[in-house]
Amino acid sequence: MIFKTADDLFRDIKETFDKDDGSERKILARYKECDLLIIDDLGKEQATDWTTAQLYAILNDRYENQKPVIITTNFNEDGLIAMESPRNVGEHRIRAILSRLHETTTAMTMIGQDWRSK
Repeated sequence: MIFKTADDLFRDIKETFDKDDGSERKILARYKECDLLIIDDLGKEQATDWTTAQLYAILNDRYENQKPVIITTNFNEDGLIAMESPRNVGEHRIRAILSRLHETTTAMTMIGQDWRSK
């Protein structure tokens, strides 16, 4: 099981860029192959075409291999599309990701006071 904020997940991948040891492939494999992947706070990271491509690659692989994923976000579907596809860059990937999530997940809306604002 791996629990990461979306921001940390992308940062972990970026940290492998200067290495010639195959570590990028290894870290992507960890996210794709773990028994359960939990991505927290999707939509709060600085979204780019690169981040949506990485998210798609991870989630599509998990979708094809029927591996469970839990995603938390403060955004509804339209909000995620807006946050994850700035200037419409990568919007087609976000829609593909959401399509896969619709097929394999149950959306749960949690309403209540933010405990951090108490």
